[in-house]
Amino acid sequence: MLVRVNEHWLKTPFFTNKVKIKSESDKHKLKQFEGSLYVSEDKSVGALNKGLSILKVALEDCGQSDVLNNKAITQAVTNIVLFVLNDASRLDLIYEKISEDSQSFRESVRLLVLITLFSKEIKLRKDKLIPFAKSAFLKDIGMSLIPPDYKQSKQLSAKAIDSVHEHVVLGCRELQSRGIEDSVIKIIKCHHENCDGSGYPHGLIKPEIPLEARIIRIIDTYVALTSQRHYREKFSRVEAIEKVYHAAQIGKFDHILTTKFINFIRLYPKGAKVELNDRSQAIVNKDLANGTVELADSHTVEKSIVDKVNIAKCQWFI
Repeated sequence: MLVRVNEHWLKTPFFTNKVKIKSESDKHKLKQFEGSLYVSEDKSVGALNKGLSILKVALEDCGQSDVLNNKAITQAVTNIVLFVLNDASRLDLIYEKISEDSQSFRESVRLLVLITLFSKEIKLRKDKLIPFAKSAFLKDIGMSLIPPDYKQSKQLSAKAIDSVHEHVVLGCRELQSRGIEDSVIKIIKCHHENCDGSGYPHGLIKPEIPLEARIIRIIDTYVALTSQRHYREKFSRVEAIEKVYHAAQIGKFDHILTTKFINFIRLYPKGAKVELNDRSQAIVNKDLANGTVELADSHTVEKSIVDKVNIAKCQWFI
């Protein structure tokens, strides 16, 4: 956060009239001069806030025509993608802003963040990233168009399952009426298809499924497994990775893409903020193969030391 000191800044100990807040001690120091300060929010944070607000309405009330349009959605997704790519160390800010929102919205944002980071990892062409990210976020827009009772049932009848499966067709129809481009809708149509033809709604096989849809199928499954449901507890990350890998082994998921995702989603990926058992925090520089992690300050610690505590909340998206 950037703090700008007003005309009385000469009475403060700061050398310029612009001060960056980097720590809690900075905040404490600044409190002594509240009458001489005002806060100037980072432009990227303002863009992030606007993007999240638009996407929330788009997901939870797709009937609002003034929000669910291609231009607004594209800009909102772009704001979030750029925020993630420019500074992944600030992802905790996204977590804080959506922590009180609905589970469906939190999961959709989490998927959007993971898709963005994974696209960077596999060096997806930049001109494909925004349409891909839009597809990932909008894929379940049709869920708001099916009877809510089905979404809350612990056990679904065959008829209810067919109704839930309808969300793909209903969502694509709604998005098409709002002017969302065909390239995005094509991905959304296939996001529940499996490489072995066992998916829905059309039972496509691997060559018929776009690359982006095959990626969403993998990551969306991981996000769903590691999220709470009204009919089950969430799975641990290790359990979820095992289930995703099993799906690849039996031919449901793209095996190469699944392997790349699992390598990407390592227990302590580069950039993860971790807390050691002495309560100090550190950033992971590399997840080493010999059971250790290298920290950004060049120190190497055993994973077991990190395993005893939780990853800091900025890693919520993993």
